[in-house]
This record gives sequence, structure tokens and C-alpha cells, in this order.
Amino acid sequence: MKWSWSLTARRREEEKLAERCKRISDRPEPLPAVRERTLTLPLPPSNTGLVRNSRQQRTCDQQQSAYFTTLPREIRYLIYQEVLASPDHPELHVSSADQRLLSRRCVNENPDIPGLEHPCWGRCYKQDGTTARSGYPREYQPEDRSPYPVRLGLLRSCRQVYSESIDLLYSQNILSFRQTRTIVDLQRTIAPQRLHSIRSVNLYFLLQLYWFGTRIDATEGIYPLDIPFFWESAWKTIAEMKSLQSLRVEFTDGRLDNEYPHRDAMVHLLKPMAAVKVQKYIVQFDWSVAVDELVRLLGNEVPFEIQVKEKPVEPYYFW
Repeated sequence: MKWSWSLTARRREEEKLAERCKRISDRPEPLPAVRERTLTLPLPPSNTGLVRNSRQQRTCDQQQSAYFTTLPREIRYLIYQEVLASPDHPELHVSSADQRLLSRRCVNENPDIPGLEHPCWGRCYKQDGTTARSGYPREYQPEDRSPYPVRLGLLRSCRQVYSESIDLLYSQNILSFRQTRTIVDLQRTIAPQRLHSIRSVNLYFLLQLYWFGTRIDATEGIYPLDIPFFWESAWKTIAEMKSLQSLRVEFTDGRLDNEYPHRDAMVHLLKPMAAVKVQKYIVQFDWSVAVDELVRLLGNEVPFEIQVKEKPVEPYYFW
């Protein structure tokens, strides 16, 4: 019996170690088609008896709360804005982790630092580019450590507060992503009306891929692995954002060789992006690109402005 218990304990420790060292993150569960509880007001009609095991939902009118009876809605809006979407730091980094999405308020103050290199993304990643737990005990960096945290606890306080403030989280922040997978998972895990309320998006992509003619590919060990699998789906999701007004895409050159991507491969990469129509749409490269030729291959009419901001050449030191 003692030997059996020891073997079981050892297996449990091995399973824990394997989980800690797992190189990839599982995707989050999609939002159910029908929720057990409605989060926003007004509540749906009472149970008609057509659906079994459904409970009648109730909510309080909060007339006993001085917060609602004393403060006008305009003042409450300013409170929600300060907590969920500070105008001074509007960018919100959204990243993938194991079975979940994480958000971090951007604290970068230097406009010369590429978006992909903002320290507020974190420093601990898995092989697939998703955020990993760090420290001991292993955990995701708490939002409280940020000087400008997003206090999501406000949304959990009551249904009335949630209904008044939830739209601010999506409409007043600049949501930034560094993986196409994260964009697809966001669409799967939030209600459609939240996706449609997003107004500003920044995308930061490190292109460390292999180019085979007109086909984009990646192999194990080349970061990131998600672009060949989620690229087109991500741009279909972006095209569904009905309120989107500003879209910025930054491509960072992360190739392991000195050959630039073939023009046909670049056209293949940019074609799904050309289907998105946004009022302010900028695509930036950090290496030299033949802009006129690229536009011609895309059909002469592209919905975005192409900018080239070459990164400075690192100096060589001779001893």
C-alpha cells in the first residue's frame, strides 16, 4: 500500500510538472449559444415553460443605493470611464493564455518603441507565443501591479453597473493584439454586440515565417505559429467589427535570413486585409518595401495607407 501511494503521488507531481512546462496553451471555451443568466438589462420575458430547467431571473432596481439615486448617469459614466477606459492610457493589450484571454493596460510612454516590444506585454511566453505563468508560485502577473490596472471587479458588482458600463470596455479602449489566434478567440468568447462596439484596434505582428512562393508556412520552433492557421479567420473577424473606426497594423521583420519575402507572398498576406474598410487604416513595415509595386499587385486601390519606418541599423564595434 505504501508503494502504491508513493507511485500515485509521483505521478501527480509529474502531471503538475508537465502542465507547468507545457509548450502550448489550450484555447478558451466558446461562449454558449444560450446563457443561463442574462448579464445586461432589461431581462428577457419570464419563463414560458417552453424550455425545461430554466430559472426565472430577477434583479433589484437598486433604489436603496445612494450611488444610483444620488449620482446622475453622467457622473457615473465618468467613474466607469476612469476605471475601465482611462483616456490618458487608452491602449489595452489583449493576449492568449491557457484556456483564457488576458488584458493589460499599456504603460509605454515612448512612441519610438515598436508595439510588439512594449514591456507591458510581459516577459514570459510559451513556444506558441501565448502568455505563460511566471514566478513562484507560478501565476499570471496580477493586474494590480500595473500603475493603470483595469478594475474588472466593477463589472461584477451588480447587473445595473454592468449594464451601464460594459460598452465602455470595448468602445473606449484601443484593443491591441500580437497574435491572430487571440482575435479569433475574442470573437468566440464575447457576445456579438460587444464585438460590434469595438472602435479602435492595433495589431503588432512579428514575421518570422517561411515563405514558399505564395504560401505562408511555419515550422515548429519558428515564432509565431498562429499566422498560417488563423490569419484569414482573424481578418474575417475584424471585418465584422461594425463600429471599427481606427485600425493600425505594424509588421516587424523577424526573419532568420537576409532574404525579403517574395512579392507574391506579401500580396497573399495582405489580400485578406484589403477586404476591411475602415476610416483610418495604416499598415506599417519596419523594412524597405516597394510600396507602388505592392499597391499595383493588390489592384491599385487599397483601403489602407502603407508606411515604412525602417528600424535603425545596429552599430558594429571593432576592438
